[in-house]
Amino acid sequence: MHLNEIVEAQREFDKKHGWHWDIDDEKQILERLKYLAIAINGEAGEFANILKKAMRENFPEGKIPDAEKMAKLKDELADIFIYTILASMALKMDLEAEY
Repeated sequence: MHLNEIVEAQREFDKKHGWHWDIDDEKQILERLKYLAIAINGEAGEFANILKKAMRENFPEGKIPDAEKMAKLKDELADIFIYTILASMALKMDLEAEY
């Protein structure tokens, strides 16, 4: 799947749930971007916290995190990705082209 297809799938998912990220009002755009910046940073913090705990537990053995922590890391990274997609929608940005 191409990145633009993922963005379109997210747009359709959001429409089904009554969430609209494509807006034109400048004040609303800034509010959405502020919300999304906080959300991205919150998810990144959750990712870092899980990793911190995994490192603390596994540092002496030099092992990677257990399956449960790896699954949580993947979930948090996916959340960061979703919020990044939503921010690209708010900015009316072609994320694939910019990449």
